[in-house]
Amino acid sequence: MNEQGHTGSPVDPKVEPPVRAVPNALELFAALLRDELTGGEALQVSQQMFTLVADNIPQAIFWKDLDSIYLGGNQRFADYAGVSSAKDLIGLCDSDFPWGREPGDMTGRVWFRDWDKRVISTGKPLFDIEERLRLADGSLIWIETTKVPLKDLEGTVVGILGVFSDVTDRRAAAQKLQHTLNDLDGRVQQRTRELSRVNANLQAEVDRRRLIEEQERRQRSEAEILRDLAAGVVRSLDVADVVGHVLSGLGRIFKGFHGYVLLDENDEASDDSVSPHVVYGVEGIIDIDLTGVIERLDGQSGVLNLRASDLEKIDFEVRAGVAVPLVAGDRLIGVLLAATHAEKMDVADAAPILIGADIAAAAIANCRLLETTRHMAVIEERQRLARDLHDSVSQTLWTACLVAHSMVGSVGIEGDEQLSDNVERLDTLTRGALAEMRTLLLELRPSAIAESSLAELLGQLGTAFESRKRASCIVEVPDDLEVGVGTKEAFYRITQEAINNVIRHAGATRVVVGVSERACGLVLVIHDDGAGFRVGSVTEHLGISIMRERAAAVGAHFEVASTPGVGTTVTVVQPIQRPVGSHDE
Repeated sequence: MNEQGHTGSPVDPKVEPPVRAVPNALELFAALLRDELTGGEALQVSQQMFTLVADNIPQAIFWKDLDSIYLGGNQRFADYAGVSSAKDLIGLCDSDFPWGREPGDMTGRVWFRDWDKRVISTGKPLFDIEERLRLADGSLIWIETTKVPLKDLEGTVVGILGVFSDVTDRRAAAQKLQHTLNDLDGRVQQRTRELSRVNANLQAEVDRRRLIEEQERRQRSEAEILRDLAAGVVRSLDVADVVGHVLSGLGRIFKGFHGYVLLDENDEASDDSVSPHVVYGVEGIIDIDLTGVIERLDGQSGVLNLRASDLEKIDFEVRAGVAVPLVAGDRLIGVLLAATHAEKMDVADAAPILIGADIAAAAIANCRLLETTRHMAVIEERQRLARDLHDSVSQTLWTACLVAHSMVGSVGIEGDEQLSDNVERLDTLTRGALAEMRTLLLELRPSAIAESSLAELLGQLGTAFESRKRASCIVEVPDDLEVGVGTKEAFYRITQEAINNVIRHAGATRVVVGVSERACGLVLVIHDDGAGFRVGSVTEHLGISIMRERAAAVGAHFEVASTPGVGTTVTVVQPIQRPVGSHDE
C-alpha cells in the first residue's frame, strides 16, 4: 500500500484510463464473414449489409411468395412503386401498383404473374425479360427483368427474387439505332437499285457499242468482199464468169448461202414471142425452172421474198430467200436469187445482195454491150467485105460472064465444035461463079435477103448448082410473087439445104424448084431425080430436122418423100393468113 492507502501501482492522476473503440461497418462485415458474430448481432449486421448493398445498386430488387405477394424490395423498387419505403411493399401484389392496372400487351397483373408462375413451376430462372412498366408518376418505362426462384435449405421453391433495370434510354437508343440502320439500309437499297439501273444502262450501252462494233466489222468485211467482187467482175468479160464472181463473193458473206442468177436471154431484135430464161449458178448454167420468179418480180422494185415452192426448187435445206431485180438502165434483165439455211432473211441482211445485184447487172450489161459491139464489128467487117467483093470480084465475074456469053455466039458461027464446047463450059462456070459469089454476099450481108425477091434468091441457088454439077436446075418462081421476110428466108434456107443434099448425096442430073400459090397456101416444092433414100433412116444426117424446124418457125408444114433409085421431093406449105370473115373463091 502506498502513501495514499491504496495498493498496487501508483496512479498518475493526470493519465485517463483507455477507452474501447467502437467497430465500424466494414469491420463488422469482415467479422461476419469470419463467423465471429453470432445470434442477433450477426443477423443485424447481415441485414445492414444487405440493405446497404440493395439500396445502392442501380437495379430495382423485389421478392415475392408463391402467390406473387410482395415480401419486400429495395428502395429503388419502392420509388418505382410510389411507396415511401420497402416496408410498405409487404403484403401488396402487382394489381396494387400502376403497372398492374395498365391494360395492354406485356403489362398488367396477369402478365407479371405468368412469369412468376413459370419460374416457380420450373424452378429455373428467366433472364432478360423486356416489359413495359407504368410508374406511379404516370410515366412509362421499359425494363429488363431477371427472375430467379427462392429456395429453402431443402431446395424447395418458396418464392421468387426479381431484379430489373430501366432500359428505356437503351431501348430508345436501340430503336434510334435500328431506325438509323433501317434508314441506312433503305438508302443502301435505293443506291443499290440506282447502281443496278446505272449498271444495266452501262451494260446496255456496252452491248449497243459491241453490236455497233460487230456491225462495223461485218460491214468492213462485207465492203472488202464486195470490193474484191467488183474488182474480179471488172476483169471478167463473160456472163458466166461474172455470175460466178458475184455468187462466190456473196457466199463468203452469208452462211449456208445458195445463189443463182436468172437472166432473160431474149434478143430484142428477134421475132420470137417467147423470152428464154437461163439460170446461172457458181459453176455456170444449171437446169432449174425459176421462170415464175422473174414473172412476179417484173415491174416491181426492191426485194421479193421467195415462196416455199421456189425454195424447194433451189435446195431442200434452205428456209428463207429473196429475189432482187437486175436492172440495166430501165430494163429488167434478170433476177438475183439468194437463199440461206437461216430461219429468215431480212431486208437489212439483203443489203449486200442489193449491192451484189447492182454490180452483177452493170457487169452483165457491159458483157452484153461488149458482145454486141463485137457482133456489130463482125457485121461491119462482113458488110465491108461484101462491098469489096461486090465492087471488085463480083463485077469482074459479071464482066467475065458477059464476055463468055458473047464468045458463045461467035464461036458457034465459026463452027469449031471443041472450042464451042469449051466456051460454053466457060460461060456456065462464070455464071455459076457469079451465082456463088452472090450467094456468098447474101451470107455476108443477111439484110440483102430481105432486099431481094424470092425468084432472085432461088435462081442464084439454081445457077450455082449448075456451075458445080453438070446437071440442070429449073427454078419456077413468079417474079411478082409477094412473100413475107420470114417466109422468104425460110424458103431460101430450106432450098439451100435441099440443093446441098443433092450435091453431096443424090447424084441427080435434074433438079426442079417451084413456088406457087394454091388454095392451101404458098407451096415450095424441090424435086430431084437422084438416088433417093429410105425416109426415116438418115433424116438427121441429111439435115431434114433442120429444114423441118425452119418451116415450123414460120408456121409452115414440112414433108419429105423419097424412093431409092427414083428421087426425092421436099414440100413446104405455108398457109395463107386470111382476114377474119373472108371466103375462098
